[in-house]
Amino acid sequence: MSIGSFTMPVPWLDSFNGFMCVILGPIMSALWIKLEKSKRGDLNITQKMALGFVLLAVGFVFMIFAVLQRGGSADPAIKASVIWVLLFYVLQTTGEMCFSPIGNSMVNRLAPPKYASVLMGVWFLSTFAANKLAGYGQAFIDKLGPLQVFIAIPVALIANA
Repeated sequence: MSIGSFTMPVPWLDSFNGFMCVILGPIMSALWIKLEKSKRGDLNITQKMALGFVLLAVGFVFMIFAVLQRGGSADPAIKASVIWVLLFYVLQTTGEMCFSPIGNSMVNRLAPPKYASVLMGVWFLSTFAANKLAGYGQAFIDKLGPLQVFIAIPVALIANA
């Protein structure tokens, strides 16, 4: 994968999400603090999570562009620009920052003190369940093709927002 004359090793893409979490964490924290102090006030939990879903959906739109750049081909020799993947990761991480820590805070605030620890475990268990379901979703990807999947995911995300 090359950007200009620089060739980026493929394993770096695995680290990009973590890198973006480190970069975007303080930025998102400053944004929430600034919103809280503004005259309009902070977004509520539902609005922040909906914003996260919209950002995730826009990230998947970039993956649609990547598939279109490849001409919809299933041939692994035809590559799309790494820029699409990097843009996807930036929006994915930003969206994640809108609902993961917000969800932790929500559970901590709304759970009765007696059940706070158990319900926090349930919150994290939901991530496990979602990842398990995503594994089963791989069968649909193989049947439908990447373009249809990358269209269906943002539609589902916007419908849930």
